[in-house]
Amino acid sequence: MTLKKPLVLSDFGTTEELSNSDTIEPGYTLVTSSTTAFVNSKLAVDTSSSAITITMPTAPNPGDRVRLKDYKRTFSINNVTVDLGSKKAEGFLGAFVLDVEGIEADMEFINDTQGWLVRFKL
Repeated sequence: MTLKKPLVLSDFGTTEELSNSDTIEPGYTLVTSSTTAFVNSKLAVDTSSSAITITMPTAPNPGDRVRLKDYKRTFSINNVTVDLGSKKAEGFLGAFVLDVEGIEADMEFINDTQGWLVRFKL
């Protein structure tokens, strides 16, 4: 059995294999620049070079999830702006910022009234 290297999502939405020195948890995609999340995606976000904006899916269905993880523990230096588009998070419109080192945000879409339910883990 040959193990595949994890993929990194880079500028312009292209993917490439990580080098042998980079490791992320299985099921995660490494993100190094601003991007739009897909439903049910797990993103290991690397803000070691600059702040990043993650745009949430535009047409989520109840039960859809997105997980964002501070891959290099640098959110306190270069944060992540979570752009909700026209949807809400916890009943409120507008973007929010992840700026705590090592944080993980697990977001589940509930409905158009409440929007995304956000759970944080350190």
